[in-house]
Amino acid sequence: MRSAGSLVRRALAAIGFTQPDEKISADAQLYWTATRGRRWKSDSHWRDSDVFDGRDLWTRIGERHLRTFECGARMVEFARPWHRVVEWGCGGGANAVHFAPRCTEFVGVDVSQESLDECGRQIAGVCDTPFRPVLIEVSEPERATAEIGDGCDIFLCCYVFELIPSPEYGVRLLRIAHDLLSPGGLALTEIKYDEAVSGRDRAAGRTGRALPR
Repeated sequence: MRSAGSLVRRALAAIGFTQPDEKISADAQLYWTATRGRRWKSDSHWRDSDVFDGRDLWTRIGERHLRTFECGARMVEFARPWHRVVEWGCGGGANAVHFAPRCTEFVGVDVSQESLDECGRQIAGVCDTPFRPVLIEVSEPERATAEIGDGCDIFLCCYVFELIPSPEYGVRLLRIAHDLLSPGGLALTEIKYDEAVSGRDRAAGRTGRALPR
């Protein structure tokens, strides 16, 4: 059940009372780079955070996303080798440890250097696939395109779209995905659910979409 505060925020947003993207981006940058407190670690999906420690949930998150991707790949007959995988918002590596062993280079994009370091450690613990960290700022995501360079076979973005400043910012991320993907590449983006999805998806809090370029 939604809290009264959540309902008030939704009502204000519906009539146009929202903060500008610049303010939201600045606040997000401050939060994700602060690296303070147990809540931050949990939100950043570090394996040893309170929400995951001593449980297999961290592992199951990556397994689920890999299965979702494989299902979408079969649907669009995507069978090419995985040379380069780009994950936008890699956090502590919950997805990376399942995708990196399947590719020849894994690129992690994040706004937190600490999370990039942790993702690299987790990948090194399961395979010898080279990891390339790309540090960005929330307000300038397009800069990652030039730094990543020659494109990728797979673009992965999970647990990110529900945190972005606005729908317009989401369009920017999708354009980045399109620009990064090599011809015939495949993107998996996970977007916060809406009221039209099934009860099971609403309970999970999100839906996955595998989209070919």
